Amino acid sequence: MPTLEIFQHEFQVQELREILESKTEAQKDDFRLSLQKFLDENLDQQEQGESQKEQIEIDQLDNDQVKGKPQYELSVNGEKLEISQNLSDTIGAIIKDIGYLPDDYLKPNSNGRYVDQLSAQTPDGNEKESSEETKTFFYDEWDCTSQAYKKFFCQLNEVDIVEGDDGFIQQTLKKYKANLKSIKKTFEAIIAENSIQRKQVDGDHLDYNAIIDTMPDLLMGNEISEHLYARYQTKERNIAVMFMVDMSGSTLGWVNDAERESLVLLCEALTLLGDRYAIYGFSGRTNKKCEVYRIKEFDEPYDYHVKSRISGIRPKAYTRMGVAIRHLGRKLQHTNAKTKLLVTLSDGRPEDYGGYKGTYGIEDTRKALLELKQLGINPFCVTIDNEAQEYLPRMYGKINYTVIDDVKKLPYKVADIYRKLTC
Repeated sequence: MPTLEIFQHEFQVQELREILESKTEAQKDDFRLSLQKFLDENLDQQEQGESQKEQIEIDQLDNDQVKGKPQYELSVNGEKLEISQNLSDTIGAIIKDIGYLPDDYLKPNSNGRYVDQLSAQTPDGNEKESSEETKTFFYDEWDCTSQAYKKFFCQLNEVDIVEGDDGFIQQTLKKYKANLKSIKKTFEAIIAENSIQRKQVDGDHLDYNAIIDTMPDLLMGNEISEHLYARYQTKERNIAVMFMVDMSGSTLGWVNDAERESLVLLCEALTLLGDRYAIYGFSGRTNKKCEVYRIKEFDEPYDYHVKSRISGIRPKAYTRMGVAIRHLGRKLQHTNAKTKLLVTLSDGRPEDYGGYKGTYGIEDTRKALLELKQLGINPFCVTIDNEAQEYLPRMYGKINYTVIDDVKKLPYKVADIYRKLTC
């Protein structure tokens, strides 16, 4: 009888602690949002203002009082309000997990760390209707604590970005005039590399590398190869690239300017290649209000409207990356191209209201990226976060990301990605 091997596993205490803390924080945030929604629906504006100043209490009913009703009831300034069964069950789950309902759970919360800018707005802050009807989608989210998907957990809206001042484009082109010439040469070289057949029997000119390779045979007196020519060819490129741009609140200031300038330089260079590319921004605030912003569609020309949308990119809310990757990945999947790339431009790790941070956010994003690879899509990330080494290898792998500290470097990095994956 063979000897049974003893299963050994290293217990990751710190990782377990992070997961539990993330779950508790998510549970707290979800409850506070549910409480805010309940107050919105059951109190008028004046009463709601008073509720945030005065006491909110939760009482557990006796068994003989329940009789099919929720087990808990809520009091605002002494006035009892009957809550929904769902909210009552949430209270019970919290008490079961940590033994009681902390006071800070009873502070209704409608505001996050960033000002909520998810509604379409003009640069001066006034609301403006989108030029097209908003499209709504639902996606699963990976829960690493339960090792299962939360079905239809994320609601995502696809909306038009509000166009900005086209003067930004002209300023950027003037600012990077010298760099743009070099950038265009870099992309022109990609075209050249992709259009030469080397080591041919005949061709347009001698292939000097092939000649050098024959020198050992020539010196030895052996017969040399006849494949000494290079031939130019017209090779149709069959590539589609999706640029996913972080529009979270953390990009406020120079980061937002850097992203917009980078996109201008990229678009100018990509126009030379003739490849199809699309640009979408993303942000969100909780799983109920995730958004992606149309900047450029695949078959849309780089025209006045696209330039104005790039100018109009503004910081929004948070960085719920998983759902945005899944949505934009599906768009890429339905694009007819041999090579498909999804390039994310971001300034930091995935983070959103409702506990979407730390291990939880990283693992959902990683899962979404693995789903992309199964669809034959190559993901890559370009970031300006100096702490990226702490989490990007887990999400993208050791070679599918890069850290930059200068706007001018982005087009060159994208050119490197092209060389690796498309030539």
